[in-house]
Amino acid sequence: MRIAVVGAGAIGGTIAGMLARKGGHAVSVLARGAHLAAIRANGLTLETETGKTTHRLAASDDPRDLGPQDIVILTAKGHGVPALAPLLGPLLGKDTIVVCAQNGIPWWFFAGIDGPERDTPLPVIDPGGGIWKALSGTRALGCMIQLPASVPAPGHVHNPGLPRMLTLGLPRKGSDAKALATAVGVLSDAGFEAKATDDIRTVVWNKLVQNAFFGPTSVLTQARNGEIVGAPGIAELRARVVDEGAAVAAAWGSSLADAIEALNSPNIGSPYHKTSMLQDFEAGRPVEIGPILAAPIDLARRRGVKVPTLEALHTLLALRTAPRDAD
Repeated sequence: MRIAVVGAGAIGGTIAGMLARKGGHAVSVLARGAHLAAIRANGLTLETETGKTTHRLAASDDPRDLGPQDIVILTAKGHGVPALAPLLGPLLGKDTIVVCAQNGIPWWFFAGIDGPERDTPLPVIDPGGGIWKALSGTRALGCMIQLPASVPAPGHVHNPGLPRMLTLGLPRKGSDAKALATAVGVLSDAGFEAKATDDIRTVVWNKLVQNAFFGPTSVLTQARNGEIVGAPGIAELRARVVDEGAAVAAAWGSSLADAIEALNSPNIGSPYHKTSMLQDFEAGRPVEIGPILAAPIDLARRRGVKVPTLEALHTLLALRTAPRDAD
């Protein structure tokens, strides 16, 4: 199959590298800057607990160079997708499967949902509806990722080990089971713990609650996950984030009741891992405020749910990152 990974940074680069390492597919990447230059010159180096491998891949910053694909795996950060999605037409054929793997509330959240918002874009993360126009007519799948990864140097991605979990689901239930099975099969064969779910929105909320706590606190404190959960008094803050996130999820039809204990556990996540939000902040890149905080706050207000802790974290994070994001 022809498979393009769009946004081949830490997560996307790891996915592309593992697909290439498995073999059997024509894997390409859409990247930019020094990372793209290094991949073009020397190939993509994937480092895992089993060692390093380097793979020569078609790589470009222009989708027209890559052409139509069987599967497009969109791993660009949520705040970058509005500008990127309208450019992806050259990758999309009639039967192309688009795996949308972003943190936070996704652009497709209102697809097929009950209520007046049904099949409309979510303006706070898709201003002008550009993503919706570009991708809502494709065989789009939602995907939530649990995969620690980083970019130690341009052209080099590092995944230290488990988890390598990818959970995929249909934004509109029952819309295209064949596409879902195909994508899960390809990713499983490459070495991921890939699985299908019939309730992708609950999976989204579960991951969002983790990100809404760890992401902002990591940027505000400059700390790794283990340092954060071990800090005195942090458990109460975390519990408030979990409770507020669960309340918003419930207002939109998703129950996190069975996940509350795990979400509050000090053992969740990789203790030495820097969140992707902290990695972006340290590199001077914009951070994912919109999908991870602004969007759930917007959804809370639409349903009359009070979220003072999420609002406080949003205010502090925006203040902390605004000078850098403005440069």
